[in-house]
Amino acid sequence: MKFIEYSGCITGGYTVDGRDLNDLSQEEIDSITDYLLAKIKEMVQEKELDLFALVRLFDYDDFKSSDEPCDQCNDYSSETIYKI
Repeated sequence: MKFIEYSGCITGGYTVDGRDLNDLSQEEIDSITDYLLAKIKEMVQEKELDLFALVRLFDYDDFKSSDEPCDQCNDYSSETIYKI
């Protein structure tokens, strides 16, 4: 499958195999989504894609940061919590 994102001046849009995204049926979009998810799963299994790259696609539920820097490295620590 060939995906193109185009932009510039007052234009912008996406095509999939030469067809405008807005012209695809819901059935075609579902089929493309299944294809992409299968590819993503392969990439995660082959360690080409970090699992947390997928987690970060979601909005996080909470974020916590330390109030004071670390005594050893002077860096602050934080945690981002996702409930999916």
